[in-house]
Amino acid sequence: MIKEINIREYYSHIQDEVKQGKKVKLMVTGSSMSPFLIHSRDIVFISNPIKPFHRGDIVFYIRATGQCVMHRIHHIDKDGNLIYSR
Repeated sequence: MIKEINIREYYSHIQDEVKQGKKVKLMVTGSSMSPFLIHSRDIVFISNPIKPFHRGDIVFYIRATGQCVMHRIHHIDKDGNLIYSR
């Protein structure tokens, strides 16, 4: 049985697990990563990065608004900021 919960409520647990070096499994929701990742079909694993970020990497982060987002890096600017494709 799969239990669906709000990621914002679960985020502190995800942070704790990732800080301990564990991988956290999450169901993909939304269609922004389609056709590569499909809503309610695909699962991703969240973990600490093991190397510097590069173009094409997929990152998971929390916006200042509290919204949880997963995006593919389009490029990294000269100041080291990650830029996402829209």
